[in-house]
Amino acid sequence: LGDQGLMALAEALKFNQSVRLLDIRENGVTDEGMITLASTLKVNSTLCDLNLWGNKIDDTGAIALANVLETNQTLLNLEIASNQISRKGKSILKETWMFTRKGRTLRI
Repeated sequence: LGDQGLMALAEALKFNQSVRLLDIRENGVTDEGMITLASTLKVNSTLCDLNLWGNKIDDTGAIALANVLETNQTLLNLEIASNQISRKGKSILKETWMFTRKGRTLRI
């Protein structure tokens, strides 16, 4: 899939009314793709489960996602382990998740 494929998918998800789970593990997604997906999550109101395991996302992508979590209330389960996120990036993502999603699943 990679970043280009994710960007196309993210565009479609802006108008999505039915997709609740997106599993894009091990697809070579980098910060570029993650930033585009994060932008989509600002307006998407149906996606509940997102699996980004084993991509190439680092702190920039993690922080973009953390910023979106403050407004997106539909995402309930996030798997983002086995990426290139530092301790600091994980901490920012975890703090935002815990503040906005108490009792929901986060795997970093």
